[in-house]
Amino acid sequence: MVDASATLAAGFTVNQTNATLTLIGRFAVRPAYLLWTNRRLI
Repeated sequence: MVDASATLAAGFTVNQTNATLTLIGRFAVRPAYLLWTNRRLI
């Protein structure tokens, strides 16, 4: 029972982490890339 709960908790944590990374990738990478490109052009 403990193993099943630990497995579910670990899976939930991984899913949450992946979702968070996806959101960060979507909203942060593009602005960061644009800033980096602008800085390089300056």
